[in-house]
Amino acid sequence: MSSAGSLALVGGRVRTLDVAGTVAEALLISDGAVVAVGTSREVTERAGAGAEVVDLDGRTALPGLIDAHAHLELSALAEQAWVDVRTAPVEATVERVAGRAGETEPGGWIVAQGTFGQPLPTRAQLDAAVPGHPVVIRESMHRLVANSEALERSGIDRRFVEPAGTRVRRRADGEPTGVIEEGFDLLQVPWQGSEWLERALTAQAVESFVRYGVTTVHELPASAAALGAWRRLAARDEMPCRIVLNPILAPGHQPTVAGVDEFVSLRRSSGAHPWLTVGALKLFLDGAGEAAWMRPQLSGSPAGWGLPPFTYSALRGVLAACREAQAQVWMHAVGSVAQELALDAVEETNRTHPATDHRSRIEHVGNAICDPAILPRLAPAGAIPVPTASFMHRYRQPSADFGPNRSFPFRTMLEMGLQPPGNSDSAGTQPFATTPWHGVAALVLRLTGGGDPVPPADEALTVEQAVLLPTRFAAQATFAESVQGSLEPGKHGDVAVFGNDPLGLPTGELPALEADLTIVGGRIVHRGPGAP
Repeated sequence: MSSAGSLALVGGRVRTLDVAGTVAEALLISDGAVVAVGTSREVTERAGAGAEVVDLDGRTALPGLIDAHAHLELSALAEQAWVDVRTAPVEATVERVAGRAGETEPGGWIVAQGTFGQPLPTRAQLDAAVPGHPVVIRESMHRLVANSEALERSGIDRRFVEPAGTRVRRRADGEPTGVIEEGFDLLQVPWQGSEWLERALTAQAVESFVRYGVTTVHELPASAAALGAWRRLAARDEMPCRIVLNPILAPGHQPTVAGVDEFVSLRRSSGAHPWLTVGALKLFLDGAGEAAWMRPQLSGSPAGWGLPPFTYSALRGVLAACREAQAQVWMHAVGSVAQELALDAVEETNRTHPATDHRSRIEHVGNAICDPAILPRLAPAGAIPVPTASFMHRYRQPSADFGPNRSFPFRTMLEMGLQPPGNSDSAGTQPFATTPWHGVAALVLRLTGGGDPVPPADEALTVEQAVLLPTRFAAQATFAESVQGSLEPGKHGDVAVFGNDPLGLPTGELPALEADLTIVGGRIVHRGPGAP
């Protein structure tokens, strides 16, 4: 890493992305913050003799990009520890898992990572191909299949009663099929050790985020071990970028805090390094796929409804406690019922525990299934929608049973004054989505991974609009607008430098765009092949 003293970037195109749309030639960072934006001569004169000067030679500098909802730890496991079976046919999946079994000690656990909508082998197929090994194949963090050995070691049998928010699929006789929804935590999969996590988290942050110009990752940690790993990295000043930890509240996927008090205590104990902080508290109000809580389900048996871990009153209790602690809340809500639950609870909490600026977030409002009627309620309630543009990659036309729908209504949201933040939300399922440029391209082109259009076409954004999501809008959604999101004096010296101007590139080339330089607080933390 370079010194965090003074760094002058000159001879380039500095797109500040401030409200006025200022484009300058040079930028000066001192003691970690932007102190001047102007001409190369102005910046050089102010920098003085002791500053490091980098000639951008026509390159474009943007504010450091922000991922406002990421799963870095799970991405590291998927890329560096688990078997990659993403998009593989069932036969190939079984073959790859069997191959890993040959490299694993007898009885050792095997975990494989698939992707959304991927057909998975059955319990019986895994039993036949990998005897003696417990095997788990994750379609995503919301759905998996396990073999008999994995179920037995985890105590999941005919008599097992799953906790709130999870579902074990069963045959007519009650025997588990091996398919589990929202229940990876139910399986006794051993977690990686602290030393492995320290190496893997650092490497994955660079590989999946920093190399693309991301300077801040809002991480949803999956384990207490990762919390410790980040703290040790911070204590040694080995942070790869800014990491904001947003713990998950039990019950929910990989919960790292049991209650609001524990979260508040964790937040107070942070501060070992300015690049490692604790942000918001994350809750799950339903699952995904069939576990999402949708209105059409309510006409059928409750056994087939979505999976809500929290009742309305329990959610209200959490929101009220967080208001009193001045803590932001993120609520995972994929289905229409879960989204209404979230918004109703926010509106009621506004009456009982008023706060002028709480910015309660509802993750997944504005994705493929979006009731337009919910959108006008968001801004008056002070709520922020957090859809994921990269999910257009796997878009499928929703059933008419869902009622009125407007998929990925980004333009509508912007016209309403809403500011949805850019985010990847990959958890290992879509590794290509960790570059914010994949999301920016999706916002403009609105195409699936197969090249099909994602309707309605009039919801497409311009590149100028789209680039605001992982910058200014992401900063606003995380209470960081005073220090992030644009390059202005007083804000963090977080910069992403590109050989080609992202706002001038053909949109189809954006997903492959990598940074020549990534700068955090005036430190150069990444040099790409085209670095000056």
